[in-house]
Amino acid sequence: MDMTDLWQDTNPLVGFLSRVRPPWQSLGIFKIDSDRFFFRVANEGGLERNPEYKDTERRQAVKAVFSATERELSEERIQEIASWLPENGVRELWEQA
Repeated sequence: MDMTDLWQDTNPLVGFLSRVRPPWQSLGIFKIDSDRFFFRVANEGGLERNPEYKDTERRQAVKAVFSATERELSEERIQEIASWLPENGVRELWEQA
């Protein structure tokens, strides 16, 4: 299985636009804020859409991926990535992982 097989947007139009348009412009080097990041994780990561657990589920998934990713990186690279991530949510999960 390829990593791209795991990340599928259920909306074909959004999936297409994600591949052909520049990223949404906001804060940080990647021009995305924490709310937008978690929104895209929920929509494009294929998480179950259960309103009761939505925020918790997204954060758990992100933290799990961050944890696995950090195990493969040098400390310098971990710090570099942390500096790119938006504050108030995403960066904190990266630092906790």
